[in-house]
Amino acid sequence: MLNRAMRHKINKIYPVHLSEGKLTLKRKKSASNNTSLKRTVLPATVLLCQLLYWWDKKANEWLYKSRRELRIETGLTKREQVNGMKTLVRLDLIKTKIAGVPATTNYMLDEDKIRAMISDYSQLTYTRPTG
Repeated sequence: MLNRAMRHKINKIYPVHLSEGKLTLKRKKSASNNTSLKRTVLPATVLLCQLLYWWDKKANEWLYKSRRELRIETGLTKREQVNGMKTLVRLDLIKTKIAGVPATTNYMLDEDKIRAMISDYSQLTYTRPTG
């Protein structure tokens, strides 16, 4: 189970509410919602999937991927990568550190938080906005 602070962080990005025992996604009708979704959530999801792929191969140690490698593997631009990483760090799903010469960004995934988020939010149901 996720603690209260983690739920609050996730709820800022994935707005949900509980009604009749079901978690449902809240959606705004504004066009800016789609822009925000494209700018933060989608790149974060793509990056998390890619980092999880390499995480299994690295035996749970700090992982290094350059922006160029991530661009080739995911198709995300530098800005999309930065926004996606900020989202993942804000949710405490990954940690970053600068190491080495020349300085490189290394990533550490928090498997427990990722598993908790997936299990808690895998039962979300989408409700179409009315009107």
